[in-house]
Amino acid sequence: MSFVSKSRRWQRRLTAIAIWLLPAVSPLAQLPTPSFEHFTTDQGLPSDYVTAILKDRRGFLWVGTTNGLSRFDGLTFKTYRRQNGPGGMIGSYIVDNGLTEDKKGFLWVATNRGLYRFDPIRERFQLIPTPTQRDG
Repeated sequence: MSFVSKSRRWQRRLTAIAIWLLPAVSPLAQLPTPSFEHFTTDQGLPSDYVTAILKDRRGFLWVGTTNGLSRFDGLTFKTYRRQNGPGGMIGSYIVDNGLTEDKKGFLWVATNRGLYRFDPIRERFQLIPTPTQRDG
C-alpha cells in the first residue's frame, strides 16, 4: 500500500469523525440568548423616563432619569435625588447621555442645574463650577 493511499484513508477517517462529532459540538458553539428585564418606578426607579445608563468598573448599573440618579446592584435601586447642602446634588434632571466615569472611578453627572462629580464610595456630589457660574 502506498503512502498516498494511507494518507487518503486517514483523511477520510478524520472527515468521518468530524462529521460524526459536529452535532455534539454545535450546540456548544451557539451564543446564549440575551435576557431583558423592564424596570419602572414600581421596581424603584425615580422616574420612568431614563436619560442615561452607565455600567461602572465595580459592576453597578447607574441610571440617570428626569427625577434623579439611581444605582442598581442587580437586585435593588438606590436613588440619589435633589438635595441641598454640602455633598448634595441640586439638579435632579439628568440630561441625555449625561453620565460618564473617569479613570479614578468618579462619576460625572450632567444635570439641568450643572455638572457634578460624584464619589460613589463616599456618596457625595461636588458641583463643578462652569465659566458662567464662576463669573456670575
